Amino acid sequence: ELAACFFAAGFQVVDVSMSDLLGGFSGYRLDAHFAGAAFAGGFSFADALGAGKGWAAVATLAPKLRAQFDQFQRREDSFSLGICNGCQLLSRLGWLDDNAGKVHLEENKSGRFESRWVEVHLDPSICGTEEKGTGGQVPLLKGLGGS
Repeated sequence: ELAACFFAAGFQVVDVSMSDLLGGFSGYRLDAHFAGAAFAGGFSFADALGAGKGWAAVATLAPKLRAQFDQFQRREDSFSLGICNGCQLLSRLGWLDDNAGKVHLEENKSGRFESRWVEVHLDPSICGTEEKGTGGQVPLLKGLGGS
C-alpha cells in the first residue's frame, strides 16, 4: 500500500531491502540513488514495541550501511518516513528530532489499541512551494508504540 501511495503521488518507486543495500545486490545505494526513503516496518524484527532496535542495529553496526544511512540523513534534499517499526527505526537512528535519539516510544498509557484522527501540518521550511501551508487530518492507529 505504501508503494502504491507514493506511486499515486508521482514518485518513482523502488523496493529495496536492507539486505540489498548491505550486499549491493540491487546496485542501489541509499545515499546516492534516492531522494526519499520510506521504512514501512510491519513485521520487521517482530511486531512488537522495540522491534525497531534490531532494525537499527543492522543499519548502524554494518559499516557499509552506516555510511549510507549517515550520508542520506545529512543531505538537505532527502526525506524519510517511518511507519510502524519504521518509526521505531527512525527513533533509534536519532532522525526524529534534533536531540540525536532522545525520542523514544513507549506503550500506550491506556494499555490498549487506539485509533483516532489527528491534524497534521507540513513544515514550510522543509516542503516544496506547492505543499507550503498544507496539511489535513490523517488516521493515527497505535497499539504498541510503533507508529
